Amino acid sequence: MSYFLKDLNSSIKQKETQQDKSLDGIKSEFSKLKEELPAKYVMKEDFNRVLHELKEDQARNLKELKDDQTRAIAGVEHKVDTLTRDVRDMLQLVSKLTGAGGKSE
Repeated sequence: MSYFLKDLNSSIKQKETQQDKSLDGIKSEFSKLKEELPAKYVMKEDFNRVLHELKEDQARNLKELKDDQTRAIAGVEHKVDTLTRDVRDMLQLVSKLTGAGGKSE
């Protein structure tokens, strides 16, 4: 009977050793998985936050672009107005020199 108990105890220790090795392997694989998850997958909240930030950046960039275009158009309009005034003044001077009396037709 003591031999049977000794053999049973030895068998239990072998099984425990095998289970410990299996657990170590599982722990190792789980650790690798924990390292890989953030690189492969993203949480829904993080995705939504980043997407919202991108949309805000895009809207801000579009507004800045529109503001730049508005300023550029205003600058061109000012130049056209100035050029129109200068041409009108030159026409009046030419009219005076040719004797038309400075009146434009």
